[in-house]
Amino acid sequence: EKFKQKKSATESTVHIKNLLTNLKVPQTNQAKVALPSMTGFIFVPVKDIVRCEADSTYTTFFTLDKQKIIVSKTLKECEQMLVDYRFFRVHNSHLINMEYVTEYIKGEGGIIKMTDGTHIDVSRRRKDEFLRQLKKG
Repeated sequence: EKFKQKKSATESTVHIKNLLTNLKVPQTNQAKVALPSMTGFIFVPVKDIVRCEADSTYTTFFTLDKQKIIVSKTLKECEQMLVDYRFFRVHNSHLINMEYVTEYIKGEGGIIKMTDGTHIDVSRRRKDEFLRQLKKG
């Protein structure tokens, strides 16, 4: 009887752990980010963000539909907001969505070509980690 109780408790623990793990995994198809604007907030689906570019204390979000949204947040703040959604900071001024990388051109740090046609330099310091993230696919 004790064995049955212990086994049942262990199975329940495993089910609870699986549930918690599933809750932690971001649902990128439905997730939205609230970007502060002059009039309030703009809600943008995370899957529509191609890249972010820093300009001092401002960050420009570039979306799939060629929209540019400028927010008064640093790139570091934006990076923390998007870290769970497969975004990677390849340079001091660039945060990219790994889903929209179309090509990587080798070089000292290398150059990334994005689906929107932009070419972004990869810093030498972040090259190895970027290539690891790229292989994770």
